[in-house]
Amino acid sequence: MDATFEKYLKIMCETSNSNIEDFIGRRRDREICSYRHIFWYYMHKYQGFGFYKLSKQSKRNHSTVIHGIRCAEAYLHIPCYKKEKLHYMEFLINVSLSRRE
Repeated sequence: MDATFEKYLKIMCETSNSNIEDFIGRRRDREICSYRHIFWYYMHKYQGFGFYKLSKQSKRNHSTVIHGIRCAEAYLHIPCYKKEKLHYMEFLINVSLSRRE
């Protein structure tokens, strides 16, 4: 597993109160899928991970990752709780990173 991917994955798990197996595993409940989409979006937009690299790290097909990122982008354009969740998760990741530095 890529060191950067693992670092952010651990931060995401801490902030979402879940575990790595949930993110990498096949769980499909709504809550974990939302967090997974937000994680992929963050890694793609802010860390420069491509669809193929994210899919390999997440043990998913690249089209699944593309779909997840598009879902996260859609959260930004509609007024829903997921939009707030995305911004909140970005905030928590940044806070966690600043504490580690």
